[in-house]
Amino acid sequence: MTPYHSTLIYEDNNVLNNEYFSKFELAAEKLGFNAKHITRAFAIHNPGLEYAFNFHRNKISSQHRANPQLFKKDHWKNFKDSKKREGFFNYFNSICKKFPWNDGDKVHFFSSFSFFFFFFF
Repeated sequence: MTPYHSTLIYEDNNVLNNEYFSKFELAAEKLGFNAKHITRAFAIHNPGLEYAFNFHRNKISSQHRANPQLFKKDHWKNFKDSKKREGFFNYFNSICKKFPWNDGDKVHFFSSFSFFFFFFF
């Protein structure tokens, strides 16, 4: 496990860090829920995980730009559990389509989450 820093930003209806909580509220609004319904929220900064994530994201994005057809495969439909996979795929697509900012051609990433990941309790 890589070292990380954890900051409690919200607990029992008390905002403990305005800067991070405002980012959390913005993300919650985009995801369709009220941040105030959460009992406790932490911002966690993990530089090692951030580096690994950005490296992998850049690699995948580069591969997608170079050859988009690599990512439009449907060979999974021939697997024995294809019905289960298709059900999950359809469920995931239905969630993605609920957000008007998600056009399905690009993966959008909240830049604030590249530094802070929120856990809810």
